[in-house]
Amino acid sequence: MFRNTIIASAALAMLAVIIIGSHPVEAANCQAVVAEGRGANEAKASARAQKHLTFKINRWASKNGYTAVRAGKSKSLCSEKGAIYHCIASSQVCG
Repeated sequence: MFRNTIIASAALAMLAVIIIGSHPVEAANCQAVVAEGRGANEAKASARAQKHLTFKINRWASKNGYTAVRAGKSKSLCSEKGAIYHCIASSQVCG
């Protein structure tokens, strides 16, 4: 009798592991975030673009209900437009 109870308990435990473990893994929600910055020189424009990118990443996380996100390496592309510099910073963000 005791042996049958142990076998039945083990079978139920294995069934529970299979049911709980067989759920699909939830895919991460990823998006590219882009921000712009302008300044008198390239360093100021790049710093503004990075600051605005950080703001946009935090805003995206807040809107989607994430408390922590993974941001990829950010890239900056700067060009001179007349008397000012224009920089575009981008990054891939996953929640």
